Amino acid sequence: MATKRSSTDPIEAAILRNFRSRSFGWERGSDALWVAEEIARGIQALIERDPARAARLYGVLIGECMELIEDLDEDGEFTAFIESLYPSWIRARRLASRPAAETAAQFFKLRSVFFFDIAEVDAAAVAAACDEEHLEALAKAGAELLPGSAGLIRAVLRALNAPARYIAFVRSTGLKDSDYGVIAELLEAAGEPAEALKWTTEGMDSEGMDFSPAGLDAIHRRLLKTLGRGEEALASAWVRFRSCMTVDGWRELMDYAPAEDRADWHERAMDAAGMADLDEALEIWMAGGEQSRIIGRIAESSDGDLEAQSHYVTEPVAKALEEDHPALAARVYRALGVRILKSGKSQYYREALHHLDSCRTCYLRAAMAREWEALAREIQRAHSRKHSFMPAFETVVKGRWIRI
Repeated sequence: MATKRSSTDPIEAAILRNFRSRSFGWERGSDALWVAEEIARGIQALIERDPARAARLYGVLIGECMELIEDLDEDGEFTAFIESLYPSWIRARRLASRPAAETAAQFFKLRSVFFFDIAEVDAAAVAAACDEEHLEALAKAGAELLPGSAGLIRAVLRALNAPARYIAFVRSTGLKDSDYGVIAELLEAAGEPAEALKWTTEGMDSEGMDFSPAGLDAIHRRLLKTLGRGEEALASAWVRFRSCMTVDGWRELMDYAPAEDRADWHERAMDAAGMADLDEALEIWMAGGEQSRIIGRIAESSDGDLEAQSHYVTEPVAKALEEDHPALAARVYRALGVRILKSGKSQYYREALHHLDSCRTCYLRAAMAREWEALAREIQRAHSRKHSFMPAFETVVKGRWIRI
């Protein structure tokens, strides 16, 4: 005669108590999410020392969350939370030595109960949680549930480093633009660069040039270099840089430039960057150590142009100019501070004060006290109603601002 458990698992009891009571209500999704995340952290702590218990509890939590989600109005974050549980659930079952085929079957069963699209799952994260046996089991079980599981099977076959199977699968279900790069990388890893190049060529012909940093054209250039076609790779990198001027594009161009010609290619790239938008040009010139070009571009830019730039671009520029070109640095710091004030984002007022204090220091070092005084008066006039800002700004004006 089977013996009953003396007590319910306390974590399972907490799940059932919170979720079956339906105490959250449709408008309280954030409360439900907070409780679910707390419970999940408790389960996560069990994975290494008691994976069987963790696996069972993850299954209970996922099931209850999926029932609750139908009652919630705003379910986007809650859905993402549920998706984040699957990799941990799989890992726990794997550590508990549960059969891989059983795990795969339960995975698809859990996801199908409430008609969730398998494609919504973070396929890469699920695949990363698997060993080869579990990947094979997911591929087999998913193949019976097409087309909903196509995205997951792609991730599984990619994780298995199985180019031939990946190609066969996508040919049977329909090639996507993203498949060309995946296949090329799988073939490259398998030591077949020539075959991989065929796929990048076909993909670029079919979908047009992809200029993203990790795009198909970047893989194509890498393969060209591997196959001894460095001049073609360099020419392609130059086309890419001219079409989309970024720091990454410049660095890639330098990687393909022969050592003896690198200085010439650097100069060509820096010249070309002069035709780019202000933010792109400044970023490229900062990376390339082209201070004289930066000085010229800042000098010819209006205050409005400088204010329009992200602080990620202009703050490093201001710091680089402080020592030898304080007057220009002051203009950039002015733009950084005024940009925040005009946006009205009070949470960034402390940063604005830092920038304006640096602006004051640079103006005084450049013997431009009148310019600073004029700016201070303009800020006092235009932003007098910003009561959370003005008292602290007066300490900047008096040179008493203390940075914390």
